[in-house]
Amino acid sequence: MLWFALFVGAVLSSFLDLSVFRSAVVLGCSVIGALLGNVLRVTSLFFIETEVLKIDPGIEQFVHQAVGAVAFAISAGLTVAVAMRFAKQASSRHGDDKAADSSEPNNFGESNLPAFAVPARYDGPEGAQPKDTNKQAPGLMTLLDRHMAAFLLVAVLAAVAPVAFKRADSAVVSYNKFSGWPLKNYDGEPLKAVPANEADAAFYQEFPGKIQCFSQGERRVIMRWVARPTRQLHPSSDCFRGLGYNITWKPLTTDKQGVQHSCYTAEKDGKGVSIRERIYDDAGGNWTDISSWYWAALLGKTKGPWWSVVQIEPVQTQQN
Repeated sequence: MLWFALFVGAVLSSFLDLSVFRSAVVLGCSVIGALLGNVLRVTSLFFIETEVLKIDPGIEQFVHQAVGAVAFAISAGLTVAVAMRFAKQASSRHGDDKAADSSEPNNFGESNLPAFAVPARYDGPEGAQPKDTNKQAPGLMTLLDRHMAAFLLVAVLAAVAPVAFKRADSAVVSYNKFSGWPLKNYDGEPLKAVPANEADAAFYQEFPGKIQCFSQGERRVIMRWVARPTRQLHPSSDCFRGLGYNITWKPLTTDKQGVQHSCYTAEKDGKGVSIRERIYDDAGGNWTDISSWYWAALLGKTKGPWWSVVQIEPVQTQQN
């Protein structure tokens, strides 16, 4: 939110042709607005997570996104209001200066004569046509037009960038290349396919790939097979948080094969689970968070398919 708020402030300062001092004030307001927006977002989500405000679990994901959008709208609104106020003040001052210039008497004393009594003067060569004095030199409007063109160009580039960097030919694979789940041996133990429970069901929502839940004794393993870079591969922490779990992050862990996993605990109603998560490709690439994998895949630094593995084990909580 902070970086985009600064971007909005910079674009408005350029578009409205604000002075250096006023541009700095607008950027400062962008930072303050972003901080206030984040405070509002975190406070709102606190009431939702603690169930002070109870909502339907089916729309929790939408509510989370809507809260963020509203918080950013308020933040951006503060920046826009300050920038527009500065632009209005500058325009008003410019109009006052023009009025003052037009009211000054000229050397011929014509300001004291009625308008019809003032002859039109032309100081050019005799016989030549006088130039149209109503035409104005390119000024603020020309400058604003250029700024608008530059802004639209940047907006178009930002809109097409995800498509340009997707590199569909190299990163995306066909669903027909799915070779099946590694049932015989995973992490030294066999896997048994089981139906999804309440916590697992959050992983299945709108997932653009293949997904299956397994058991290894008390441990549950959720595997997701991903054919293309997608933002719909959500971190497991988002799924648990959406179900009302309290998340506590732990340091990265390394298994017997030297592979790193992200690690955290989730608690709800006195029950807790420990979760390890990673995503990897068939070429040895490994990522401990979804965001870093997404950008690596989007920029063509890794090729699909990819495997997301979430391991869930029950743990004793302090209340037990």
